[in-house]
Amino acid sequence: MPETQAALVGTSARCKDGVCACRPIDDYGLGQGADAEETPPPAGTKRYELRTGRGNDEYRITVEGLGTFRKSGEDPEPACIYVDLPKGLHRVRYHVVARSPAAGLEARLRVSEYSAKFRRWYRTFAYRCGTGSGPCTKDDARDALKPPPPEGVQAGKYDRCGSTRVQGLRFYTDQPGDAAVSDFNLHLVLNVYKFEPRFAPGAKRCSGVSYDAADAPTESATPAKDE
Repeated sequence: MPETQAALVGTSARCKDGVCACRPIDDYGLGQGADAEETPPPAGTKRYELRTGRGNDEYRITVEGLGTFRKSGEDPEPACIYVDLPKGLHRVRYHVVARSPAAGLEARLRVSEYSAKFRRWYRTFAYRCGTGSGPCTKDDARDALKPPPPEGVQAGKYDRCGSTRVQGLRFYTDQPGDAAVSDFNLHLVLNVYKFEPRFAPGAKRCSGVSYDAADAPTESATPAKDE
């Protein structure tokens, strides 16, 4: 999927003058009290947050048919873009180019789905290649596609209570084996379902009688830390 020249435009009120402020999250990817969106997505769509990792490399996120979001420069903090997607299949490309090819890069991407009912976010997808102490390699990139602990991913649903399935995961790099990668591409498909989730993010059960927002399970059960 080619990257486009058109800029991917953020749809959240968090976005001003072409720049989106990332909502605060902890080391586990859980929201820190500022999850609610000021305005919900338009009818027939769902809102998604696409978040890069930290670093000074060049990051590009392309959503087919909408445009490409770019992060580059000296600011090492993660960058986010918020998009509203209708039901169906949406191809996404995540492209990282190392600022210093000899030093390599770290590839990190998070995708989250917003629940207007619960005013919180489902952790739709998370990927990390490189540990912060060492660069990403092709072997690392392959290992990073394995489902995360503790419960793993069931049929592409990273949060089974959400309404988005991740499909078609594949990657390619410019280096083989255990050499430091300087150009990395990850491709995935977001399968956005028509139904609205009935259960809060991270609920222990996602079938049967649904919870009201006031009765939603808390996130006290600690998931695996994304280190």
